[in-house]
Amino acid sequence: MRKALLSSFLLLIFPLAALAGNYASRPEAQAFAREMAAEEDGFDEAGILSILGQAEYQQSVIDSISRPAEKELTQLKAFIRLVREEGKPVGSLMGSYAGAMGLGQFIPSSYLNYAVDFDSDGFRDIWNNPVDAIGSVANYLAEHDWQRGGGIALRVEAGEAPQDVFNVSLKPSKTIAELEASGMAAVPGGLDRKQRVTPMRLTGKQGDEFWLGLKNFYVITRYNHSELYAMAVYQLSEGLSKASATN
Repeated sequence: MRKALLSSFLLLIFPLAALAGNYASRPEAQAFAREMAAEEDGFDEAGILSILGQAEYQQSVIDSISRPAEKELTQLKAFIRLVREEGKPVGSLMGSYAGAMGLGQFIPSSYLNYAVDFDSDGFRDIWNNPVDAIGSVANYLAEHDWQRGGGIALRVEAGEAPQDVFNVSLKPSKTIAELEASGMAAVPGGLDRKQRVTPMRLTGKQGDEFWLGLKNFYVITRYNHSELYAMAVYQLSEGLSKASATN
């Protein structure tokens, strides 16, 4: 369910503050305003407190809190910067209780760094404009070194490779040559044996599956830090590609 982002961030950081009234009157909010005004050019305490005062208490957000407030404070600041840069009413920008926004589920810091106005209409609208949303996701991947036309993942046979080489980290850590020397069946595809990959063991419909994540697979995990998420994205893209080719 979409929430007003300002209220979500403040409830995540100061979950009980709204019970006592206006956020802007709280010592925590006033300290935040002083800190941000000192750090950021173009902001003043009164202006920040005016923004904070528009937040409303939402019990559903309190019920969903699962992350420490410290992780949300770099995001509240980013959200306030976002509001200023885009010139939008603070209450009009919606997102998840944890601050994920729009079609691509960007958090505010990702929006500031990677969102693009892909159709040049003056607003980086990742909420309602698929052109901007898709362009912003593409820009995020490009800025994280996506290799256009490069492979993403490759299914392999584990052979005699020890199980402790799999699921060690998302970052490519083993060369193909090292994996083959450890007992993995020969890797097809004509890949450079010095290339580092991410060995993975995943559970499929028929049991264990063994995969090598290539550089682009790692880039997808920078967008969402989950090998299962990245594999789902890859396999969905493969399905869409095949469907498009047959139509």
